Amino acid sequence: VKEYPESALTQEAYFRLAEHYYDEDNLDTASHAYRQVLRKQDLVYYEKALYKLGWTLFQMKAYSESADNFLSFLNLKGFQVTSGGKAGEMNLPSSDLNTAWEVANTSILVFDYMGGAAEVEDYFKTSGDHRYETYVYRRLGDLYMEMGRFKEAADIYEVFLRSNPLHED
Repeated sequence: VKEYPESALTQEAYFRLAEHYYDEDNLDTASHAYRQVLRKQDLVYYEKALYKLGWTLFQMKAYSESADNFLSFLNLKGFQVTSGGKAGEMNLPSSDLNTAWEVANTSILVFDYMGGAAEVEDYFKTSGDHRYETYVYRRLGDLYMEMGRFKEAADIYEVFLRSNPLHED
């Protein structure tokens, strides 16, 4: 890649390097290589690198950046949510739809790991993709309810209502 930075194979080479470093648990170097792939909109490797960078950042405990990557992936795939925060209708091939759902569910896990309602609120105040804000709050609150984490559910719903006092829910 150093000798032929404009080669048609550069993105693939960076992706393969990233995968190697990821497998070796060298996450810093892997994240750098995945970012190199994302510098160009390569049809074959861009989506894969975005997805894998999200996971790499998650493992590095860089939760906000991880969320950014996963939400960007959902946007790229055309993941739709209604104003009520529920999944909308999507015309995607079944494999893409399955991947989009996997990433949507993973993004909720990332928000859980951020540490609490205040951190999720800060994320959306500073950098979050607001198209998914209602979805994240709804799914995270519902997840906490299902798990019996009622205080955290109440906190997440309260933060959402404070941030969106005129929301229909």
